[in-house]
Amino acid sequence: MTKYQEIEMRALICAVKGELKKRYYSDSYIRGLTTIWNRLTEYLKKKETSAYSAKTGLDFLEAEYGITVYKQLSKKDKLCTRAINILTDYLLHGMIFPRKRQESKTYCPQFQKIFQEYIDKKRKDGLSDDTLQSYEIYLSRFSDYLESLGIVDICYMDEAVVLGFSETFIRYSPSVIHCTLCSLRTFFHYLYENGFVSKNFAYSVPRDGYRQQTKVPSAYSKEDVEKVLMSIDRGNPKGKRDYAIILIAARLGLRAQDICDLSFNNLKWEKNTI
Repeated sequence: MTKYQEIEMRALICAVKGELKKRYYSDSYIRGLTTIWNRLTEYLKKKETSAYSAKTGLDFLEAEYGITVYKQLSKKDKLCTRAINILTDYLLHGMIFPRKRQESKTYCPQFQKIFQEYIDKKRKDGLSDDTLQSYEIYLSRFSDYLESLGIVDICYMDEAVVLGFSETFIRYSPSVIHCTLCSLRTFFHYLYENGFVSKNFAYSVPRDGYRQQTKVPSAYSKEDVEKVLMSIDRGNPKGKRDYAIILIAARLGLRAQDICDLSFNNLKWEKNTI
């Protein structure tokens, strides 16, 4: 299946509802999704078509709800987006991806031991909690994908599985796609080196070219930095805070996230260092 595939709307909704019931989604949640799908059906009628495609879903969200950015959405807009994503995921991949994982990450039973041992190894290697959390999210999606294909043992995986899974996150941002592909390569190296698979599928993971899209960061001149600093009113606590933030960035070169993560424990007063 490709991202340009189309299907008759009524047939798609019927199939998706059946899959949701199999996965024990509540009747009230399905009714909420159905309300949005009914509006989508009316939208398609105005367009004089009954065929649904991934592009149709995105066009609908923009035209009917004004949704073009998928961050910081209201509860209502999140449900609308979820309704469309469910249809698109089922259209493209024949499955419904879970909304989110539990805080304590679990994988499908047949993969739980291998996946968890991999995460434990990476923790011993010194990876940060944030990186490990990202790895767990990517692996949980991969676990669900393997189960949807009826794979009961990781040794039955092949290149078609790797490529098929790679197509499931085409609607994510370039950075998420890049990080997912990188984490997959690392995981497949682990599987091969520990004898879980007979072939190293790390070399089957597609290249995304994300690094070629990065830009050389811009820089401010010394004069511009001084103008910014001079424009800050330090006569109040907020101004003093802003001045300190800009000063740390300009003088010490800390990244925005590093500055946000600073705490008093990072300040070594006796040595005048951070």
